[in-house]
Amino acid sequence: MSAILQSSPVITRFAPSPTGSLHLGNARTGRFILRIEDTDAERSRLRFRDELMAELRWLGLDWDEGPDIGGPSAPYSQAERGEFYRTLFAQLEMNDQAYPCYCTAEELELSRKLQRMSGKPPRYAGTCRHLTSAERAQREARGLRAALRFAVPEDRIIEFTDTVHGPQRYASSDIGDFIIRRDDGTSAFFFCNAVDDSAMGVTQVLRGDDHLTNTPRQLLLLDALGMRRPGYGHVGLLVGADGAPLSKRHGSTSAQEFRERGFLPAAILNHLLRLGHTSDIEGWLPVSGMPAHFRPNWCIGKRRQWGGCPQRKSASGWGPAIQPNSSSGCVTIWFCPPMLRHGGRWCAATCLRWGRASNM
Repeated sequence: MSAILQSSPVITRFAPSPTGSLHLGNARTGRFILRIEDTDAERSRLRFRDELMAELRWLGLDWDEGPDIGGPSAPYSQAERGEFYRTLFAQLEMNDQAYPCYCTAEELELSRKLQRMSGKPPRYAGTCRHLTSAERAQREARGLRAALRFAVPEDRIIEFTDTVHGPQRYASSDIGDFIIRRDDGTSAFFFCNAVDDSAMGVTQVLRGDDHLTNTPRQLLLLDALGMRRPGYGHVGLLVGADGAPLSKRHGSTSAQEFRERGFLPAAILNHLLRLGHTSDIEGWLPVSGMPAHFRPNWCIGKRRQWGGCPQRKSASGWGPAIQPNSSSGCVTIWFCPPMLRHGGRWCAATCLRWGRASNM
């Protein structure tokens, strides 16, 4: 376990984009700061934000800080944090650690195509990095809008210890200068996600392993700004029967759908606790007891299948546990299936049979 987890209280966060319903890959989290990452103005909707918060509450996942209750790091909507971001952008530009980029989408695509044809991995070629003031003025006179790129330092080794994957090492020469502010003035994910984690006091970032290669970029940003590094851990993604990761647009049943079909939130959370995480207890856990049995360094950095598993009979040997629902008086029979090996992936058999309320 990393030193940061041993020496200080753990502060985590959940940072959804309000562009759709909450899917269960997102719901795998613990106590957290709730931050709304709504810099995508075209797709973000207030109703989605409200639905996300309602679904989290139904699951019994309560946040200590967030857009509805406030906190020391308010505001918790990134759309309202523009002044903070602008201050940091100015700092980077003043220190020559960021520069305006006038390249069009067509120019960037052509550059990537030429790099692939020559057998090189596509990355930004640095076209605008050393433009003079006169050259920048000339492009602006042509009506070109500038994005802002971070100037990746040369010959730098970025190292960190991932809570799940262990020691990581990246060369800055493999990372092209990346956009931190779009040409419409909005902040890019790489930027606001990293600086908000640091500014809000997050100690441990737990996220999908598809973000592992984002981490060296974000650490370069934090180091350039003199901001504290949080710890990072990247867990295996939940995937569907076709092997593709669950998402709002692919293969995912929303938490609201499970609720409407009569599943108990505690049954869903018991299942999620054991997906990609080696638990020290196999039986039923109340939601309040889960934090004591969750260890980030017990997570597994491989994808875990949500569906496509054998039927309930494969869970033979596991007895049903009777769980009364004290608030509604209904009783549900909960089957706690083992993690079964299926099709080369780990999956939990018939999680959706774990708990159904007869009177919801």
